Amino acid sequence: MTQNSETDKSRGEASLRPAHSFAGAQAEGGTEHSALNLHPYHLQHRVLFFLELFASLTTAAAFRLPQLSLRPLHADESINADKFRELFEKGLFTYNPREYHGPTLFYAARVAAALEHAKHWIDLTETDYRRVPAFFGILSILLILLFADGTGKLAATVAAALLALSPAMVFYSRYFIHEILFVFFTLGAIGAGWRLFRTRHRRWMVVAGLSLGLMHATKETFSLVFFSMFASVLICALWHRHPLHRHLLEMPAHRWASHTGGITVGVLASMLLFSNFLQPGRGPLDSILTYASYFHRAQVSIHDQPFGYYFRILGWNYGGGGPIFSEGFILILALVGMLAAITGQGIRKAHLHLARFLTVYTLILTLIHCIVPYKTPWNALNFLAGFILLAGIGSAALLRNLPTRPVKILATLILLAGLTNLGWQSYNANFRYPADQRNPYVYGHSSPDVLKIRDLVESLASADPQGHDIPIKIAAGENCWPIPWYLRRFPNIGYLMDAPKTIDVPILLVSSDVAEDKEDILLNAGEYHVAGPRGLRPGIAMYIYVKKDLWREYIDRNRKQASSKPSSGN
Repeated sequence: MTQNSETDKSRGEASLRPAHSFAGAQAEGGTEHSALNLHPYHLQHRVLFFLELFASLTTAAAFRLPQLSLRPLHADESINADKFRELFEKGLFTYNPREYHGPTLFYAARVAAALEHAKHWIDLTETDYRRVPAFFGILSILLILLFADGTGKLAATVAAALLALSPAMVFYSRYFIHEILFVFFTLGAIGAGWRLFRTRHRRWMVVAGLSLGLMHATKETFSLVFFSMFASVLICALWHRHPLHRHLLEMPAHRWASHTGGITVGVLASMLLFSNFLQPGRGPLDSILTYASYFHRAQVSIHDQPFGYYFRILGWNYGGGGPIFSEGFILILALVGMLAAITGQGIRKAHLHLARFLTVYTLILTLIHCIVPYKTPWNALNFLAGFILLAGIGSAALLRNLPTRPVKILATLILLAGLTNLGWQSYNANFRYPADQRNPYVYGHSSPDVLKIRDLVESLASADPQGHDIPIKIAAGENCWPIPWYLRRFPNIGYLMDAPKTIDVPILLVSSDVAEDKEDILLNAGEYHVAGPRGLRPGIAMYIYVKKDLWREYIDRNRKQASSKPSSGN
């Protein structure tokens, strides 16, 4: 064999070796690798990468933090805020295995309230609650660092930008529900798993286990995501002919101890939260038993949607007179990333393990969500995060495979245009159409009229000597939310499932779904002034019955206030 052939062979073998950790985590990198990292060229690219990541982080904050009270609370948000009250005032979280979700959102809100030195639950606002998911949405950008050596810096940069600008990711980062926290912990689990695969450091096993435990303590969809992860690991082991089963069987006891240590950390983290930090109760047990009712709810629900529902939400949406919403740009780039992972084209050998895992994981999780009849728009975030990582890989593979520099420049401009379009959509979704039904991410959202209902009741109370102690009844069945939260300053509120035969309080709120013809049902309705209808949520309006003497006092008070205001004449 000639010397040149030996050199070629050594180069080929070197190209098949796993690249060292982007973060320099592998101790066995050697002096040559260290010297390479200190080279001005590599240092320049590293600085540029961090600047690009910082730009995505800043962009994420710019879309997620401003005007968080622009739209009223969704019913689910207001229920979460009400459920947080017990934790805020009593230091307890009671898990209901048949309704609601896990405790991480509420404990995160408790930390945020403590940092803000909040003294009374009643004083917390929409902005206070929504800062919690916004914070996790912003921090999700930093988790891209865990994947950077597996996707490449270019792919990581694009993925960070897509995560920052995705309309769905931005919209639900401004929503006091569990979804963005779940996405954050999921990215943490996958990223830590990848770091463990690359470095074999035990700390990444602990981080992965902790992330899985917090996923379990966040939402019941943990079972779907964990199954997708586990199945993807097995499939990719077969795909790469990795002797995973033999590796596990031959693993020495001390290695098993280190592996199970991470799992133990995850279990303990979840159980601590479900048990209110080791307080007596059924929380830990119910967190397991909940899956019996969870799978039943997934089969029969008012939220049942057809198989292709999520692709309709993410693919193309146009409401008459409104803007076009589409995350098709992400889906197309993700498809390119999947093809690159399958064929190996445009991806260096060291990246194939991660690219193929993400491909299989995302496809399995997407298929499960499409098959399960129970569907809501925010559940799409579970697999959209995988599509975003694959879109980053796809964009990098595409640019690598393009033949000439001018074509690559054109493709880069198209990529920038796509990112700009996503940013414009996020602006529309969150600042121009935040509660508009033409926005595909608005799902059964509260009408802006909810704020008018609150303001009217507050004004009526100010016209009555009892003030906030005035008796009120709300006849709205299970559709009263978010009204209870917006009237949280009123302690004397009674809730009715059906409309009463007679009114015995100064103020009665009746929803249209409880009583279609109020005049026939409410026998003494003639003694009351009827204000409304005012929208509660799509298809449901609220009528407000006010004792006529109170209404007259309210009108007189408003007239006096209006006449006392200085005129704005020239």
